[in-house]
Amino acid sequence: MQKSSIPLTTIVILILLAACNRAPLPSATPTLEPSSPPAPTAVMLTPTATNAPSPTAEPAPKLIAPANAEKLNISKSLELPFDPAGIVWSSDGSTLAITAYKDLLLLNAADLSVIKQVTLPEDESLLDFSSDGHSLATTLHFQTVNITDILTGQITATISPGVQIVAASFSPDGSQLVAASAEEWAALIYDTASGKLLNKVTGFETAAPVYNARFGADGLSLVWTARGSIQVEQVASQQLGAHIGHEDFITAYQLDHTGSLLVTAAGGTVNGEYTPLVYFWDPGSGEKLAELAQPLPAFNLSLSPDDALLAVCAGDDLLLWDVASRSQIFSAPAHADGIWDARFSPKGDTLATVGADRMLRLWTVK
Repeated sequence: MQKSSIPLTTIVILILLAACNRAPLPSATPTLEPSSPPAPTAVMLTPTATNAPSPTAEPAPKLIAPANAEKLNISKSLELPFDPAGIVWSSDGSTLAITAYKDLLLLNAADLSVIKQVTLPEDESLLDFSSDGHSLATTLHFQTVNITDILTGQITATISPGVQIVAASFSPDGSQLVAASAEEWAALIYDTASGKLLNKVTGFETAAPVYNARFGADGLSLVWTARGSIQVEQVASQQLGAHIGHEDFITAYQLDHTGSLLVTAAGGTVNGEYTPLVYFWDPGSGEKLAELAQPLPAFNLSLSPDDALLAVCAGDDLLLWDVASRSQIFSAPAHADGIWDARFSPKGDTLATVGADRMLRLWTVK
């Protein structure tokens, strides 16, 4: 059976299908808030002055943790040149990329200066951007995948699965790319450096006409989704966890960094009323560990690097939940007309959000 799309809302579909151009356009510098001098598009090195005093060491950044999350505040903002869909931090935290269906903006995380802006041609779609901070995956008619270094503009690998795909995404470390076949229930895993096929993972089955498979945060698992169904599979052994069903479509999900906790968002009935919910599951047994009511449907979820905090994008608001106590510890308006994505930095000291107001905001503890 052929699958043609991703089984989520329009917003989720756009996020999963985001990609970038193999021939980047010249950088553009959006307006910073508050106003500041134009930011450079390349790293500038300052010569060391003879006998110059040593710079004062900056204090260590405060991590966003359950104990101080209520002190979260916006530290930097940037107006974006396109409607954003997702955020990708580099693994070292030095850059972050803002992605959309046809656009990508790569920024210096320290001052939000623009490193590179890319817009795709009409016939090309953005699939994903890597945590290496420079590799993007794009597709032409969902038949082939090109991996391009946006800093050089060179295509570093071309992947030709031989079948039409529905989506593709990088592993957490960027070394692999998984493509979901549109012609069978199979996930094809490739080496991103060479484009070589490493593994074909099967076993997941669904009555739904569409599905997807993405790496979990542990890098060792695939998370299969199809409408209201979700299932975690170990890549090496191809051992499937329990099939987990929901009353309504799954709008967001996250597997924690140990592979032992699965978080999902979907509507459900509570005391006879339809309620937006966030669920905690044991992915192996399928046991429901918690059911957390939300004010509005959640369209994105993000776990902190230590899995202690869960960021929920619900309506205009950013919510933070303490994973251990299952209690909400922070709520604040984040973006007018909708918050689309929230992602913790690799060190856990910054949370980046984007929304329908075309703003990027960085949240830190004051």
